[in-house]
Amino acid sequence: MNKFTSDTHFNHEKILEFSRQNYKTPDEMNWDIVRIWNETVKPDDTVYHMGDFAFKTGLMKEATRILTASLNGVKHLKKGNHDNMKHIGDFPFASISMDGFVEIRGVKFRMAHFPYPWGRTPKDLAERPECMTEPIVNPETGKNYPLLCGHVHATWMTRKDCLNVGWDIFHKPIDDDKVMEIYDKTNGFQKDLDNLHALS
Repeated sequence: MNKFTSDTHFNHEKILEFSRQNYKTPDEMNWDIVRIWNETVKPDDTVYHMGDFAFKTGLMKEATRILTASLNGVKHLKKGNHDNMKHIGDFPFASISMDGFVEIRGVKFRMAHFPYPWGRTPKDLAERPECMTEPIVNPETGKNYPLLCGHVHATWMTRKDCLNVGWDIFHKPIDDDKVMEIYDKTNGFQKDLDNLHALS
């Protein structure tokens, strides 16, 4: 089965202040993410991670490699702005790329770290103009490919044509069924949702 997540931010001290105040140390957070991940992901599942996998991969390369190897599943990384290829290029990922596609129940989804431009703040766009996921029209539908992304943490769950699969929204990898549940309930990501409560 396919699983999707983003923005695990292993080793990142500042994220404990921003959105994960329930952890006292990055190491506590790291191994709790591993625990939750492995309760959710089977060894033969395919996991698409939408970037910002880990911080301090230069200083903590071997420790982070051990964390990565401890995670179940065949892991594919869509590179985020904090993923340093010099440090993680030899980590146990089946592939590392900027974007890609996956088909779920006949719907072709695009995958990348950044949302489409309207899913980002003006400040973020101004500070990172080179970090873009430009919309691509699916020639079969005449509409933008729906995008599975990350980057925005807990800011929103869906914006037009975008689903944020980030850890700070779902607190675990989600599967094909959850993606399609949200897709169906938002009219193909045409309805904006900020959090899971809006799905009830």
